[in-house]
Amino acid sequence: KEDGFDMFYSGGNYTECKADKCNYYKDNASYDSVSTIELSKEVLSYNGKTRKPKVTITDIEDKKLKNGKDYTVEYKNNTEVGKAKVVITFKGHYAGKYTKTFKIVPAKTTMKSVASTKAKTAKVTWKKSKYASAIDGYQIRYSTDKKFNTSKKVTVKSAKKTSTVIKKLKAGKKYYFQVRTYKEVGSKKYYSDWSGWKSVKVKK
Repeated sequence: KEDGFDMFYSGGNYTECKADKCNYYKDNASYDSVSTIELSKEVLSYNGKTRKPKVTITDIEDKKLKNGKDYTVEYKNNTEVGKAKVVITFKGHYAGKYTKTFKIVPAKTTMKSVASTKAKTAKVTWKKSKYASAIDGYQIRYSTDKKFNTSKKVTVKSAKKTSTVIKKLKAGKKYYFQVRTYKEVGSKKYYSDWSGWKSVKVKK
């Protein structure tokens, strides 16, 4: 016989005998429950190709399960920016399905320059995204704090633009700027990592 169990419960295979109104059980094999299901990365950048983070599954004895033998993996919605899925179907000594999710975010871009040629203003220029067709625009943040603990943000709602002018800055102050890309999927916005920063002293 085989105990009823799935991937999160231990179980076993055993022989059951009845003799002289007594039951006798002989354990043939034991199966340890699944302990952890992890992805190599839970956030990946868009690159126009399917994204397939590696799946690692271990049981309560820290034994690694084998893909193909103990489970199979199917990826869904794993090309475009948004939420992707990994559907794990257990097999062999394990049963059931489990779904893990991960995010695909826009690819980051690069800050090119920051200049202040007019009083209390700064012109920010960045490199056009390599995957401009996969984004909706850019977001710029700026601060007098190099670590951006406090900052203000400006959104540029165009994937084609590569610069913007920020006004009403404090004259004579040094400002730091960063840029990132974004994509709106449904009611949620997905952002790339921030670029490196560039600074400028604002003209009086």
